[in-house]
Amino acid sequence: MSASGAPRDGAASGGGRWAGIRRVFRLPSTRTRLGTELEAEFRFHLEGRIEDLMRREGLTRSAAEHEARRRFGDFSDYRQQVRVIDDTTYRRRARMELFDVIRREVGQAVRTLWRTPAFTAIAFVTLALGIGATTAIYSVLDSVVLQPLPYRNAARLVAIVHPANVPGTGESVWGMSAGGYFQFLKQNRTLDDLGGFTTDAFTLTGSAGDAEQVQVGAVTASVFSALQAHASRGRLVTADDDRPNAPDVVVLSYELWKRRYAANPAIVGSVIQTSEGPRQVIGVAEPGLGLPMPGPFASREDLAAFSVDLWEPLKLNPAGPFYNSHQYTGIARLKPGVTAEQAQADLSRIMTHFTELMPTVYSIGFMRGFHFRVAVTPLKDAVLGPAVVRSLWIMFAAVALVLLIACANVANLFLVRLESKRREAAVRGALGAGRAQMALHYLAESLTLSLAAGIAGLLVARWALPAIMTVAPRSLPRFSSIHFGWSAAAFGIGIAVLAGSVFGLMPAFKASVDVEALRDGGRGQTGSRRQRATRDILVVAQVSLAVVLLAGAGLLLRSFERLRSVQPGLDPRAVLTFQVNLPADRYIQETASQNFHREFSTRLAALPGVTAVGADDALPLRDLGRGCTEVWPPADPGHGNTGACVATPVFLPDFFKAMGIQVRGRSPTWADVDARTQASVITKSLAERLWPGQNAIGKEINIGDRTMKGAAYKVVGVIPSCAGRVWINLPPRRSSRR
Repeated sequence: MSASGAPRDGAASGGGRWAGIRRVFRLPSTRTRLGTELEAEFRFHLEGRIEDLMRREGLTRSAAEHEARRRFGDFSDYRQQVRVIDDTTYRRRARMELFDVIRREVGQAVRTLWRTPAFTAIAFVTLALGIGATTAIYSVLDSVVLQPLPYRNAARLVAIVHPANVPGTGESVWGMSAGGYFQFLKQNRTLDDLGGFTTDAFTLTGSAGDAEQVQVGAVTASVFSALQAHASRGRLVTADDDRPNAPDVVVLSYELWKRRYAANPAIVGSVIQTSEGPRQVIGVAEPGLGLPMPGPFASREDLAAFSVDLWEPLKLNPAGPFYNSHQYTGIARLKPGVTAEQAQADLSRIMTHFTELMPTVYSIGFMRGFHFRVAVTPLKDAVLGPAVVRSLWIMFAAVALVLLIACANVANLFLVRLESKRREAAVRGALGAGRAQMALHYLAESLTLSLAAGIAGLLVARWALPAIMTVAPRSLPRFSSIHFGWSAAAFGIGIAVLAGSVFGLMPAFKASVDVEALRDGGRGQTGSRRQRATRDILVVAQVSLAVVLLAGAGLLLRSFERLRSVQPGLDPRAVLTFQVNLPADRYIQETASQNFHREFSTRLAALPGVTAVGADDALPLRDLGRGCTEVWPPADPGHGNTGACVATPVFLPDFFKAMGIQVRGRSPTWADVDARTQASVITKSLAERLWPGQNAIGKEINIGDRTMKGAAYKVVGVIPSCAGRVWINLPPRRSSRR
């Protein structure tokens, strides 16, 4: 082993990454050349022992050096230990020195900003409002669009629907039929699980509390396996529960179990009373489990998030009979590695055999005339829809433009302020401060201001988000999941850091020290040509962005004005709606339901301030358009009339009066209900389609499948073309909205 040695690599290179920080910011060095000193110390002790051995034991110098090294031990091990201690000490000191420099610079920045309150206040408020508004909108975008659906492996979930070109109506999207569900379930090659569901509302009764209306998800057992759901207590619906004529069972949602039944574990196995009859509770679902979207006939206000209180088996019969009734929402889980496009091709292959497997349901004429097909869409895309995603991104882009304008304003303020600090910068440069040190100085000032504004912006976003939700439409998908979370906070702080870095690094691009600023009688504080050009560019950018925003705002105002000028054909002012569910076991006969609605309407009409009372099973402008029934004149006029596929809501007398809908002709009465005159009301657009240029009042229409002899309805009134097409004067049997 050689006694001589050079300084170790760390000392020679400046100490690794911390030395790099020293070179950039010129931190004061406390590192000693321990490698050289250690070698000298070792040589001193080694020479002393060699001389002692030569004097006492009479050894030659070579033998004495060998013996001294043997007794001294492995010097390389000692040197390594010292290096570890030295490196640890060095890094600790470097961190302390760096933090001390940052502390001094931040303190100086705070004092500087405090001495310029006008600049500080304007920049702070501008940035805080810009960051707050952008972060609030980002919270909505993140919660609705960016976050995955709250299911396990949600990327493999897809929705299955049936687009169709309905004659006289245009493009429409239907759910699955029972027959289609079983064919897809048996013959598909691309799906791990396939389920169908619809939604309803029950009324809970019994001794557990007051009567309460709850949302019900009627599902096939495979829905739970598709969603990979679990039970927190008991079990979920199985295939045995989903058989026709199986005992009536339900699964409670976790939230209903805690709210109504005080989280009593004994509820599992007991029987509860509902408006549809007694149901045995077989389990409690896991917390937060709900359907990704409502069923095809649920209210549009439920599109925000359909939270299920009760789950019950759908009990579809695989033996039929089947109908062309597409009332079930399809949901499936793709096999690993399978795409939505491959699944759609697979299900389209199966659909080509529908006319052979179910000829009375899916005729060739229907398949071709309605362009009936299947579509497989990623579940998240189906829940949100392209219009919602596009609208939220446009809103976020608009607010981001406002933030850019605010940042351009603040950048201009920093550039103007830099002119007033030319002499200070020149003094620093003349005293030896490098560009990196100047950058650190400016960065500390800009980041201190921007981070403070960012924190204030987070508070603004946190307070503004509830206000945004109050004006946002409740039909917005995933409305209930909107919240201010850590991702939004990180986004706001990230914007603040980015803005502060840009503001602080702008002065660092200045090439040299402005010595002229140090001379008495030198040039004034007008700034260089480059700085003036930068300010001009920022002003042009501000004006350009503002013009874009103003143009967009003008177009939005014009669209809003046009929407307000549209006449919906009804007057929703002072109209109150609520839903009534009748117990199925007590109102089996139609006459019992009819008598209830008649008496209930009479009592409501007698209340002070009530001018009219009506009821229907689908409110205009909200609950229509998710399904249709073919309507055609019973007598073929010989002009190739193909009829139309339209919504057919059921209503009670005085409904049109309560909704402020003007009826040409007359509105059906209770006398029509008692006499079963089959009186109906249609819209003006349907009248023009079925009988162009003629008076529709007094005409007859048939409703239902053309292969069946449907009952003829007589048109007694025509209303403006708002929402529905045909209104049938019959009392709703199980539920109604008043």
